[in-house]
Amino acid sequence: MATANHQALFLDNIILIAGNLAVSDQQKKEDRIRMWVNAESTVLELITKRNLKKIQIYAASGRKVIENIRPKTKIDISTLSPGMYFTSIETDDGKTVTSKFVKK
Repeated sequence: MATANHQALFLDNIILIAGNLAVSDQQKKEDRIRMWVNAESTVLELITKRNLKKIQIYAASGRKVIENIRPKTKIDISTLSPGMYFTSIETDDGKTVTSKFVKK
């Protein structure tokens, strides 16, 4: 509905779910893996409290360009061409985290 100076939007069947932050939610936040590319676009840096088992990096075409067993928190990406890449990070507890990054 609209008037000369006001607009209104009417919605029906809205469900609002509210709750408290549970311990498991906080645990998930602490277990996350954060990553970014340094300013020179030569190193992919990882920050995590998890033990990493393996990281695989794929080009946007799907071709695997890096596989690193027992990776450190800094991975050399200086030989990669600029573009978007996808990561698959496996942890010692068997979980796999996927993400993406852009190399400039």
